[in-house]
Amino acid sequence: MKANKQPSHQSRSYTPQSPTALSNGTTIIEAQVETAVDMIAALEKQNAKSIEAQPDAAAAWKKGIADVENMTLLPQTSSWWNAANVPGKKVEGMT
Repeated sequence: MKANKQPSHQSRSYTPQSPTALSNGTTIIEAQVETAVDMIAALEKQNAKSIEAQPDAAAAWKKGIADVENMTLLPQTSSWWNAANVPGKKVEGMT
């Protein structure tokens, strides 16, 4: 991630892009809060205002998640969590 001096967008926890649909909410929100606290500390240390993922890093993260997911039965399901219920949308893990 690249720390920016200018504000851009805010991260959101417990959202469609988080693994909340497939996990225990209390556990995952704790992990997300710990991550947010660590990010804020890093921003303050660097005197930055925001964090923005580099496109190549975001693509690599998405591929890594898909690679792990493809080792499970999850891709064989047809469900709301992988957008199978949205006509025309690519069916893929949303977490």
